[in-house]
Amino acid sequence: MTLVACTADDDAARDSTPADATPLTFDTYLAQTPESRAIIDDIDALRAVGFGVYAYYTPNGDYAHNTTEPNFMYNQHVEYKASFGAPYVTSWTYFPIKFWPNDYSTGAVDDQDDDTGNNPATGSRPDRLSFFAYAPYAEANADGTLTASSSTGITALSANSVNGDPLVSYTITSCRPDLADAPDILWGVDAATGLPHRNLTKQRTDETVAFAFRHALAKLRVYVCAVADEVAPGTGTIDGETRILINSISVSGNATSSAKLNLNNTVANTPIWQEAGSSAVEFKAPTDATINPVIYAHTPLYDRNGAAIDMSDISSFLGHTPSYWDTGDNFSHLPAGVSTTPQSIFATDDYAYLFIPLSTVSAPLTDLTFNVSYTVITRDPALVRNDPAGFSIVTNDINRTLSLATPFQGGKEYAVRLLLGMTSVKFEATVNDWGSGDNTEVYMPQNQEKTP
Repeated sequence: MTLVACTADDDAARDSTPADATPLTFDTYLAQTPESRAIIDDIDALRAVGFGVYAYYTPNGDYAHNTTEPNFMYNQHVEYKASFGAPYVTSWTYFPIKFWPNDYSTGAVDDQDDDTGNNPATGSRPDRLSFFAYAPYAEANADGTLTASSSTGITALSANSVNGDPLVSYTITSCRPDLADAPDILWGVDAATGLPHRNLTKQRTDETVAFAFRHALAKLRVYVCAVADEVAPGTGTIDGETRILINSISVSGNATSSAKLNLNNTVANTPIWQEAGSSAVEFKAPTDATINPVIYAHTPLYDRNGAAIDMSDISSFLGHTPSYWDTGDNFSHLPAGVSTTPQSIFATDDYAYLFIPLSTVSAPLTDLTFNVSYTVITRDPALVRNDPAGFSIVTNDINRTLSLATPFQGGKEYAVRLLLGMTSVKFEATVNDWGSGDNTEVYMPQNQEKTP
C-alpha cells in the first residue's frame, strides 16, 4: 500500500513559495498476503474498508513518540471512490485536502540535497511531517470512542487530545476457525525500512510516501499426522483394517483477549502490542462447518435413506445390525481418518486461528497447549467377545504444551503438526535346542511305622 505525496506537475523545488502549495494525495498497492476469510488479502478488500491516517507536524524538531501532538491529520479516512474535480476518476481520496508545509525554520541543518546534489539550506531546517496508518478504517469521535460501538476488532482509538504515538484498541471475543470473532487489523510501514514514516520533508514530483501494510495478529494453523513406527513423518503405513479418528482437538493458552496496537513500531515489520487485558482468549474447537470431515469421528454420516446417523458412540455405530448401507459394512463407511501425511484439522485454508501475540501479563506469548483425543479402531473378526464383536477400539488422550524459544510474532503464520505416534505391536521369538538338565532329587514324604 502506498501513501503518495506528490508535488505539482512541474519540478517545483522543496522551498517553493506558498503559491506553489503541494497537496497530499494517496495511492495504494497491497503486498502479497495469505488468503483467508475475514482477512484483508487483496486490493479489493482494502478498497471496501479504507484506511485511517495520522499525521504529525513538527516545525522545530523531530517527532517525539510521547509528546508530539496529532495536529495535521487525526484518523483521516482515506477511501476509494470518485475523486473531486475533473477528471472524474476512481482513486483514493480524502477530505479536506492537506498541503505539504514549505517553511524552513532556523536553528537546524537540512539533511536533504537539492536536485543538483548541493545542500543550499545549511543553517535551516524544513518543517516535517510524520505519518502513521492502520486498516480497516474505524470512524471515531475526538475522544477516541467509535461512533458505532463494537465489542470485536477495533474498539477505540487514542483521543485527539493525547500526545504521542497513536494507539488502536483491539479485542478478540474468541478465537474461532472461521475468524468471525477475530477481524484482521493491519498497520502501515515504509517497505524499505519496516518502520513508520517519521520526519519527512516536502516531496518532489517523483517521490511517494509508501505505506506497506502488515498484519498485526499472529495466525495459527493446526495439522495432524500419524507417525507409524517412526519418530517423524516418513514411510510408515497404516493398513486398511485400521482407522484413526479424531474425537476432539483443543488449543489453550494465556493469549490476551484485548490489547492496544502502537502504530509507531520500533523494530522493523514487528507490531508493538501493549496494555494487555486480564482475560485470556478462548480458542474454540472447529464446528461441523469448519472441521476437516476426513479425520473426525463425529463427521456427519447418512444412511441409505438419507437419514442422519448418530456418530456420538463409535461402538454402537459399528455394532449396529443390520447395516445402514446397501453395500459394505459399517466399518468401511467410516471416515478415512488420520494418515501418515499431515492433514489440516480445518476443512479448508479459509479457516485458521488469529490471535494477539501477547499474554495477559503483557509479556510476549511463547506457550500454547494442545489437547488431543483420538480413537484407534482395528477390524479383527477373531475378537468375538468384544463389544462390538470383531473390533478393537482404543481411545487415547494426549496433552502437550508447545513452548517457542522465540515468542509468537504478529504478521507470522505458524503451522503446528501434532504427531500421533503409532507403534505397532511386534513379536519376536527364539527357539532353543533341547539340552540336559541337572539331576535333582526331590524327597517326597516317607512312610513311617506307628510309634508304640
